[in-house]
Amino acid sequence: MQGGFNILEVTGDYTQVGSAIGKKFKDTVQKRIQLRREKIPNYSSYLDRCQEYF
Repeated sequence: MQGGFNILEVTGDYTQVGSAIGKKFKDTVQKRIQLRREKIPNYSSYLDRCQEYF
């Protein structure tokens, strides 16, 4: 959905809610990450720098 909001209504504990969000938005997140890998020069060097924050 371009320019709108995706809506997902779920109930459960933190694990169930996180799993539902991951299943619903997995493809979207992976596509955006791939676009950034392609468009940001030296993308992997930025990943190395942010490891301490994970």
